[in-house]
Amino acid sequence: AAHAMIWLREAAGPTISDCIVRDCYGQILSSGPNHLGDPVGHPRLLRCTFQNNDWIKLLISFNYNEPYIEDCQFIGNSALYIGYSYWFNNKPSYVNCLFEGNAVGEGGVIHARSGSAVDLTSCIFRDNMMQNSCILGSSNDGGGMGYFNLADTEFCNNDPGQGICSDWNDLGGNSFGDHCTCDADV
Repeated sequence: AAHAMIWLREAAGPTISDCIVRDCYGQILSSGPNHLGDPVGHPRLLRCTFQNNDWIKLLISFNYNEPYIEDCQFIGNSALYIGYSYWFNNKPSYVNCLFEGNAVGEGGVIHARSGSAVDLTSCIFRDNMMQNSCILGSSNDGGGMGYFNLADTEFCNNDPGQGICSDWNDLGGNSFGDHCTCDADV
């Protein structure tokens, strides 16, 4: 049985584009139950907006996949536990995405779990609120700590602060501050 609005089977690689998911209660997108050694899926999310969605745990989750997310907006969503995008042994890439006004209880706006390597390029994180958390968080559940690769990404006016509670590689062009350099959407 599916546990999400959109459930991707093992090694799935669909392209989901030009979608709007708004005012939903429940997990939006999930994949699995892949295991180490299973074929890897390559799902793509392009030009999608996720707005005012709410769930107790996480909104978007992938296991053992390499998702590519480009030109997407994540605005005004909330999750009480383990953040908002949750990756387990994945290699997701976010390109030119906006994360604005999201509220997270624990885990981070994006949480990299067990060896996941999350790439963020030309993204903006602004006006997000974390409680007992950071913007980017990670944990080790037996597969090593998750980590982030950041390039040309802006963190501004987040509460409390611009914290990254994870290992991360600075690939250049990143900025951290209380004021945003650009108030236009991505």
